[in-house]
Amino acid sequence: MKTLQCHNCGAKLSQYTYKCEYCQSVLFADSPLSAENKTKVIQAIKGWENTLVAAKDNNDSKVFGGCLVIFLAWGAISYGIYRFNNSQVPYFIVGLLATVFFVLFGAIVNIYEDKSIRQKFNQSLRREMDDYLLSINCHKTDFKNIAFEVLEKDSWLYKVLSDF
Repeated sequence: MKTLQCHNCGAKLSQYTYKCEYCQSVLFADSPLSAENKTKVIQAIKGWENTLVAAKDNNDSKVFGGCLVIFLAWGAISYGIYRFNNSQVPYFIVGLLATVFFVLFGAIVNIYEDKSIRQKFNQSLRREMDDYLLSINCHKTDFKNIAFEVLEKDSWLYKVLSDF
């Protein structure tokens, strides 16, 4: 791998660094991307975001199916308690179980959404992005800067780009 030397502090740096890691001096004033390539990168970013949203939606149906089974079981248990017992204690237990299942449902959905997004990103999108950026001679720093300008902060691609 070729190395660069910082003009400010003299540190040896990776060829892919636009800013010195030691003194934070900017090594290159502008991005080498042309306007045409920048437009292509923006289109690719939007496509990759849509891919992650599709992966999340695909996983949501599986999570919903699993949670539906849990809720049906809870409904059957609740009906059994209501039907065969007349004291107030079972109603408290049913209410407590409803609260627990509600919290579990939210946690399960959150965990599996995040897991499916990161899995899709790591399995295929990371390599696809690397190959694409290499083909148009775009540095990851430029890509991230463009992506952070284009994407909403709550978008899935924005969240996983910190690992990229």
